[in-house]
Amino acid sequence: MNTELLSRVLDELIPPRPEALLPGAGALGVGAVVEQAAAGMPELERLLAHGLAALDVVARRSGAEGFAALSPAARTVALRDIEQAEPMFVPTLLTLACVGYYSAEP
Repeated sequence: MNTELLSRVLDELIPPRPEALLPGAGALGVGAVVEQAAAGMPELERLLAHGLAALDVVARRSGAEGFAALSPAARTVALRDIEQAEPMFVPTLLTLACVGYYSAEP
């Protein structure tokens, strides 16, 4: 699984809130929780890996070098596009992100 891409996507799903001194999910290290959850579940690992790869493809089709190179607005559009193409990817990743984020040690 592409760890850097996963962190970027997690920061889009649960973004940082500097005014509240809260990091985004990616910056908090929630990617490790997601990877750990997927490690013992081949179907989940495939879903996540495929969804992340598809996000990069969508980004490259728009002329960017990858998801991370997109503008914030374009990242939102890419996530919505993937949600249509891969309906289980975003809700599954969001659920795992919430679990990891809200159970993280401060």
